[in-house]
Amino acid sequence: MNSIIKILSIIKNSNCFINRNRFFIVVGIAILGACSNPFATREAEKPTSDRSSWKQPTSPEIVIDNMRLSLIEGNETNYLNCLADNGRFRFFADEIAKSNNPGLFESWTKESEKTYINKLFTATKDSIKKADITISRVPDYGDSVLIKVEYELEFHHNLGESFPDSARGQAEFWLRALESGYVITQWTDFGAADAPSWSSIKASFWK
Repeated sequence: MNSIIKILSIIKNSNCFINRNRFFIVVGIAILGACSNPFATREAEKPTSDRSSWKQPTSPEIVIDNMRLSLIEGNETNYLNCLADNGRFRFFADEIAKSNNPGLFESWTKESEKTYINKLFTATKDSIKKADITISRVPDYGDSVLIKVEYELEFHHNLGESFPDSARGQAEFWLRALESGYVITQWTDFGAADAPSWSSIKASFWK
């Protein structure tokens, strides 16, 4: 813009005769020169990669499916959105994991869930190879609903053999209907006798 003003000033103060057409040609060239290549091809915007398969949790089954998909997609936000906020969420660990980690699960909160799931997704490059959560019982709906599931998880990580890479067992979820939809308020874990439990996964990746 400063260059345009200078050129116009020169034209105004010049003693030479410039007809009207030539004046507008000069001004037009000045404007184009001041712009940063207005005819240049605009760089294409990079496509956004949205791996979220989140569905509004209008039923308990959708909550369970949202959790399963969050594990497959490595989506920490969606995983945590399946759980009630601190003060409303409670987790009861498998007995073996509880005895192997004394005191850990006594004060387990949603923040604890955030710590372990963040480390798990980081170690598994944001996705889990297999996450099967099969609902085995769905009662009639109400404000509070108990759902029993069977689960099996498999994943690869870079943390060494001391960290488990699979889990299998059963779980009971108590869900409550809020204005925003159903959320898990209580989670009780029951590991299989011949495999690590989900509680073991949480303990290992929380540390």
